[in-house]
Amino acid sequence: MFQRRWWLSLGALAALLAVGSCSLDESAAGPGGPGAAGIKFTAPLPRFSRVGPTLAIEQLRVTITRPSTVIDAPPTDTLAARTFPFDVNAVALNASLPVLLINQAEQLDISLSYETAQSIPLFFTQQRVLVHTGAPAPAALPPPVYIGPGFNIAALNLTPLDTTVTGGDSLLYQVSAIDANQQPVTSFYINWSTSDPRVTINALGLLRTPSISKVIDISATTPNSVVATTTVTVLNGGLGLLPDSVEKLPGGTQQFAVVLGGLRGATYSWSVNGVAGGNSTFGLIDTTGLYTAPSVIPSPSTFSVCATQVGAPTITGCARIVLLKVPSAGADLIVINDQNLFDSIPMRPDSGPYNARFAKNLFSFSGTGPRSSGNVIYYDRGRNAPCFSVGNQECGDGEKARFDSVLVSAGFTIQKFDTIAAFTSIPPNVKAIVLWMPTVSYTTADINSFKNFAAQGGRIIFIGERLGFYLQTGIDLENQFLADMGAQMTNVGADFDCFVQVNSYIRLPAASLRASSITAGMGGLSIACASEISPGPNDFPLFYDTSNQHVLAAVAKIDLTPIVPVPAPPSPNVRRLIAPARTAQANGKENR
Repeated sequence: MFQRRWWLSLGALAALLAVGSCSLDESAAGPGGPGAAGIKFTAPLPRFSRVGPTLAIEQLRVTITRPSTVIDAPPTDTLAARTFPFDVNAVALNASLPVLLINQAEQLDISLSYETAQSIPLFFTQQRVLVHTGAPAPAALPPPVYIGPGFNIAALNLTPLDTTVTGGDSLLYQVSAIDANQQPVTSFYINWSTSDPRVTINALGLLRTPSISKVIDISATTPNSVVATTTVTVLNGGLGLLPDSVEKLPGGTQQFAVVLGGLRGATYSWSVNGVAGGNSTFGLIDTTGLYTAPSVIPSPSTFSVCATQVGAPTITGCARIVLLKVPSAGADLIVINDQNLFDSIPMRPDSGPYNARFAKNLFSFSGTGPRSSGNVIYYDRGRNAPCFSVGNQECGDGEKARFDSVLVSAGFTIQKFDTIAAFTSIPPNVKAIVLWMPTVSYTTADINSFKNFAAQGGRIIFIGERLGFYLQTGIDLENQFLADMGAQMTNVGADFDCFVQVNSYIRLPAASLRASSITAGMGGLSIACASEISPGPNDFPLFYDTSNQHVLAAVAKIDLTPIVPVPAPPSPNVRRLIAPARTAQANGKENR
């Protein structure tokens, strides 16, 4: 899995790059006369920073070859080759190359090498595609494998660790690397990131802090997903609130807390937009820091919630609140309780502004976080999803091929995890993660990684289902996941707008959709059978059933605060050792 620390021998790399074909119909392949054809391809571009002046992608070398096993192939199997300049601002390479076939249809390999100006390969990816004469063949290359300097890194060492700086100051981080034999690796690629987009860190590891009070996570990641993390506490002479910036819907709630700068045992007075305790216009806040937004959005719609230490009026800190009628894109969790709306039939290209438009809107969002410019979508189908079990491939590659093609045509690369994977390190070019009906719980480390992913503007889509298909154990897992992520919605589990026969779908009218960027331009939506969502005060309904009364999909603005793992209880052996000591001590006191 992507989170595993690994290195490749040349033999292992060759085996890895013997990839399978695209999901194309091979029935048309067969003998015929030679003819001109073409391959129109999309390839993801890695988004990693340079470490040294000679260690950066400068060019992309594309080669199209014919497999050596083809009968009657000419002496050379290279059909086309071209080098493209690397655009540091692009997220994908979209290009096409002409080829000359010896048969009416052939299987060809398209290879892409990401190279330095000196032609040193840093990344490599390859795909086999079926090509017919007379028409361009579409191809979406998988994410590239890193093969450049530092591909054998086993661990990183990051300094300084867990330090404190004053708001407005800068801090330069240093990073070193070792391989599996504990030997230093001197040349490697690093991507730097922070848990707060307002706190920037450049390609050399130079951190710049604004005038805030907050604890920030700093991460250094290699292309083969080895990660080193630390924290920096930024102090600005006042109180640090958690959260320090939040977006809310009318009537929403938020618990604020002082986490930095306050004296032990201190109490605080709270205000909203300068008014102690708030008011009906901008919202109310109680003595514990629990804020409740007004039912009508005020003007201005952006203002502050502040805490002041009682008895020390100069010790204060504020957080920003933004009230919106419709939630902005990114940093959200979307729950859809019917996976069939992404089936082949409702995703037909001639279906009008319905399901295909919904799919494009769902992933083609713009946000403020760095992940909004990503071009990779993760599918997690590996946690025993009932729609992906043997003999029931409803969320498998065949039934979801048109859904995949809609995303690929929009410039995305899809990476699928069909066995249990850890998500503790998510590469920076991942924009969205689709969780297909998991029945195996995510770990605390996974949940905290998902929260950090959302904090950087990434979008998480949880695909649930009705009770008859997902079963109570699946619905319980879904609701626990929502609770762990800080969402207040739940999957009720009832069945609404259910089909009457196989491949029969129910068309939700436009009136069942709620206006948002996800439903923009849509005239309706086809589903098969969905369960109801019970929204919380911070949740935004996306669409209802045909009666326009029961919520079937919704958006939750989640709580980004990491979960603190609960310490494991002592083992039985430890408890047996402790108990006699306490008994002896107690008996000694009784005998005195």
